[in-house]
Amino acid sequence: MATLENILVERDQDVAVITVNRPKALNSLNSQTLRELTSAVRDCADARAIILTGAGDRAFVAGADISEMAPMTPWAAREFSELGHVLTALIEDIPCAAIAAVNGYALGGGLELAVACDMIFASENAKLGLPEVSLGVTPGFGGTQRLVRLVGKLKAKEMIFTGEMVDATAALDMGLVNAVFPREKLLPHCREIAAPSGSSSAATICRCAPPTARKPNRSHSSSTPKIAARACAPSWKNALPSSPESRSWTSH
Repeated sequence: MATLENILVERDQDVAVITVNRPKALNSLNSQTLRELTSAVRDCADARAIILTGAGDRAFVAGADISEMAPMTPWAAREFSELGHVLTALIEDIPCAAIAAVNGYALGGGLELAVACDMIFASENAKLGLPEVSLGVTPGFGGTQRLVRLVGKLKAKEMIFTGEMVDATAALDMGLVNAVFPREKLLPHCREIAAPSGSSSAATICRCAPPTARKPNRSHSSSTPKIAARACAPSWKNALPSSPESRSWTSH
């Protein structure tokens, strides 16, 4: 595995834990982090289960990296969106079980990362949402289609159109997460869920998955040009918070 700067990878027998390790930036996703995640998921695809989580106690992944997004040209924005599509499609299609341990904010690309997984478990302080509408862009990693599969068309549209966050309890009620735990019990529970899979091969787990969970949706790429078209709009750039800590949706 290549040298990794922004993520941590831990292999314990046949369970891999991949942690986005940018806590000062609320584990936001820049191009390098997306590439490292893609490489790590690909390298761990022979495991029986992969657990994705974020470093620290505030965020799973709080979205895309603002400092990288602000100066993007349309072409750079398209390339960035494609990186996200490659990663989420890979997570969706790998033969092993993918589990998201959402330990805080899962916003924008963070929620899109989570909904590409087979299971989502959340901590009590988790907040989930797609706030892109407040910036004048659309979710760029295919999350709009995947969200519909989990919560239904009407609820998905409400989340996408309003950009509002939901807390862990509401996410559980709408079927967006499997279960909610105190923060200190979240990762142990995910490891426990992953452990029984150890008696089965990755190929068997893949065959057990519902067809819709493993079928690539080529329409995901339709959002990519929309992201690119908005990249140079002054209103979009002016709406971007100056730093992760100043994101209006993470200040509550």
